[in-house]
Amino acid sequence: MTEERTMTAAVLREPGRLSIERVPVPEPAENEVLIRVRINTLCSATDSEVIAGIRKEGMNSILGHEMAGTVERTGSRVTRFAPGDRVTIDAWGSYAGYVCVPEDRVLPVPEALTWEEASLGELTYKVTHMALGRIVPGDTAVVLGQGPAGLLYTQFCRLSGASRVVVTDPSPMKRKLALELGADEALDPACEDLPGQVMAATGGRGGDVVIEASGRAAAAELAPRVTRPYGATIIQFGVVAEPVRYVFMRMHDKGHTLLSYGSFKDRTDRFSFERALQLLAERRIRVDRFITHTYPLSEINEAFETYARDINHVIKVRITSEEEG
Repeated sequence: MTEERTMTAAVLREPGRLSIERVPVPEPAENEVLIRVRINTLCSATDSEVIAGIRKEGMNSILGHEMAGTVERTGSRVTRFAPGDRVTIDAWGSYAGYVCVPEDRVLPVPEALTWEEASLGELTYKVTHMALGRIVPGDTAVVLGQGPAGLLYTQFCRLSGASRVVVTDPSPMKRKLALELGADEALDPACEDLPGQVMAATGGRGGDVVIEASGRAAAAELAPRVTRPYGATIIQFGVVAEPVRYVFMRMHDKGHTLLSYGSFKDRTDRFSFERALQLLAERRIRVDRFITHTYPLSEINEAFETYARDINHVIKVRITSEEEG
């Protein structure tokens, strides 16, 4: 009898902490791809909320969804991929040595991308997919929060032809990086009269597009206050766990459009995902300076603790695989 292969995995057994376990390597079904995980990056929003018990999902499962790896084996009906292919995914379960994913949720990784850049393809896809067509040449854009998503939005606004990009973040390090990646002005949310400062930075006009990327209730409440008078778009990308007080009459009177981020659980827009990977490969959007910390998978709880404790100095945390081979 062949000995069962096992792998290291981070499994959510109870709220508050992931359990590091040896579990069986999954067997791919006929339409699935078995992928050896090379690298993960922490999702500080969704994964953190699932672990904390804020989201009632994920118990007794392997979390993780920002990854890159190589195809180990394919099911009998898989036609797009072969062993050795470099890939990323739009699915959960990657905080492990291997992950099994349906073929239609697997994307090829361009050779020009490093493993770190490829692992950020999924986040880049979701950012660009949501903003595509919402930012047009000449727009004034305001991006609230300069974590990984905010820094991506800052670049995408500039790439889309925004005439002015104003951002906010409490971290001096992140404000500096935002300016280097294309922002025109970077403000500290702790400054006196933040709404007035944002309006002044936009020439008194406000944003044609305001993007909330921090996941903070205060930023979500600020967004309608720093838009242009009529017909602006507010993109609520940040995952806000706290109650948010909107003055809906203000939004109604201004005729704003409010877009909220969807989970993309039911399908993958392959065109948008491949487009995002190509933008990364062409270095039109850069993520090479996002990785600030590295931990092995066995220390993933410490990685989450570092992010929570030192958020002003953390952009993305890399989680390395410990599987042999």
